[in-house]
Amino acid sequence: MRGIIIEVEKIQRYVYHRIDERRAEYQHDSKTLQEIVFSSGAVSKDILGKIEDKFEIYKKDSNTVLLWISGKVIFFSNLEQKDISQRLKELHRDIYLEYGGNIQLRYTSFSAEATEDKMKIIQSAKRALNIEKKKNTNILDIKEELFCFQELTKIPMKQGVSYTDGVFARNMDALIRNNNKKENESTDGKIAIVKADINNMGKIFSEIKDYSRYDKLSKLLINKISVDYFRILVQNYKKYDLTEKILPLYIEGDDVFYAVQIEALLASIDLLRKMIKEINEEIETDIQSEIKLGIAVGVIFTDNHQPIRYYREMVEKELSIIKEKMKIEKTDRVDLGVSLAANLFYSYRGNLGTSEKDGFSKFSQEIEEIKWLKSHNAFSNSFIFNLLRVLESSEKDTEQQLRHLLYFLIPDVQKTEKSKYDLLFKYYLLSQVVEDKKESKENKPEERLFDAKKINSILIPKLKLVLLLTDDRFVTLDKNKDCKFKSIIRKENYSKQVENIIRVMFTKPLNYLIEFYCPKKENNRIEAIFISRENPKIDGNIITVYKKVPLHVTMLFRMKKFMEQKKYDQIERLIINYFKQNEADFEKLKKDRQDEGKKVEYRKEFEEEKFRRYFKKIKKLHKADWLDNLILFYKYDEQRMKKEEAEKYLLEFKKI
Repeated sequence: MRGIIIEVEKIQRYVYHRIDERRAEYQHDSKTLQEIVFSSGAVSKDILGKIEDKFEIYKKDSNTVLLWISGKVIFFSNLEQKDISQRLKELHRDIYLEYGGNIQLRYTSFSAEATEDKMKIIQSAKRALNIEKKKNTNILDIKEELFCFQELTKIPMKQGVSYTDGVFARNMDALIRNNNKKENESTDGKIAIVKADINNMGKIFSEIKDYSRYDKLSKLLINKISVDYFRILVQNYKKYDLTEKILPLYIEGDDVFYAVQIEALLASIDLLRKMIKEINEEIETDIQSEIKLGIAVGVIFTDNHQPIRYYREMVEKELSIIKEKMKIEKTDRVDLGVSLAANLFYSYRGNLGTSEKDGFSKFSQEIEEIKWLKSHNAFSNSFIFNLLRVLESSEKDTEQQLRHLLYFLIPDVQKTEKSKYDLLFKYYLLSQVVEDKKESKENKPEERLFDAKKINSILIPKLKLVLLLTDDRFVTLDKNKDCKFKSIIRKENYSKQVENIIRVMFTKPLNYLIEFYCPKKENNRIEAIFISRENPKIDGNIITVYKKVPLHVTMLFRMKKFMEQKKYDQIERLIINYFKQNEADFEKLKKDRQDEGKKVEYRKEFEEEKFRRYFKKIKKLHKADWLDNLILFYKYDEQRMKKEEAEKYLLEFKKI
């Protein structure tokens, strides 16, 4: 008796070749897309059927078949070696010709007895195949066909999943949700493309030494990673209605590839995690393996009529990014890794992980909260567009980027509902660039200010994602929908969260401007003439006092305009005359505060001679960034005076 192992190579390449040859304008045709989707399963079944017929195999005979899965089979045969070799050559030639040279076989036969340990036979089969691969003799079996031009023939599609039963989308056009689309308007629109790859399969198989467990695992993965099972998952998903919002393109082996409606994107990724969780539970109970599967997911957004070749290559690149990152993060700790249009999210198993345990779920919740805020006019698309435009225009100058960001996110505390929601959204954006936790040399925690590098690496990609996932053309913004805030702000430890929001929005910007532009060790910048931070001890308590020279912000804007026009003399005259003309008033205000018993002085004395010296240096540099820093400080300090009102808003928000 001889053992035979056959490995089918590049089924996925054939399916993609079939996909790629289609002209873009026909991709919305439901028959074409059904053919594409059915191709993966149909090709596998077709090839397995050819193997059955060629070697007269009956799969139910456990004494004959050891392994029978898509892409690989191992079985016994009573045929003579010469007859086996001939049939393998014929099978290889037939499949190579029928599939236009896009599918090849690797195979070999080896000495085996049905009474031997089945796992040993499987291992022997794999070793024999590896030797055969190194020799590359299988290619020589079709050497004549290799040098003949082969036309890609159309393989008859077998009956598969029906796309008219309300589970999967009928076609690409069905994935379009354009809430502003008019009747008879073009069907062009945005969709999301998802490509996922399952990790640790090989590791689990290599760990198993018992054939019954090996066989169970093979069958488990065949059943669970399939279009049929994906259909069941979609039907039973309770968190969100995914019916007719997903169009599978390829689901087999360790690959999942589908198109999805933008509004359903995050829910569909959660569905993939649910699939992996169910598989892991069965692996633990039935296979009794402690090794867990994980899943890497790449996502891009594209037009629904783009050639599939185009977005397949794009999503492959996105997937390769997260796969590489997951290797660094150690795959066995990560259940889910997602690269979503250059944004990376991880979900760790149990308490494992070096960052947030479930970053993907956190982001999904954030999007729900941001959609709610947007429905209450907290921000508009134009606000994000303008912010992105300004940030990207200065991407090589992170210092300038941070100034732009701080300017856009200045709080606007007013007695309105919009002001309350505006504050929360701006806090969400500014919190993205807060420095990571760090320890000082004395092992005491230092205040975390802002990391300008995070603007390019984190904030800009996330802004683009937020813009798309909250766009009312593609998603529903329901003002009356109940939204339980759990991420941007939570009810647990609410007072501490309010304190953190106040710090980020009202005091961190001031401290950042002081630390970076008025440092104590190098107090040689012109900003230090106008602003400072002191920590006096008042009634036994050390407090923080922000001081500034008494100027109106409008005056700073005028100075900036003169600076840009290089009218330096006018700047000097403007500011020096201003303080000379108002000197008596400033002194009176100072005396009145002393008479009233006020112990804290917020006014900073203007040093004219020091200003003249520093300004002389500034004129040579032709820079106005010092005025940008002062404008930011004055504006943020002005809003800091209203922080008690902001705290009141946030306490009211808790009632929602």
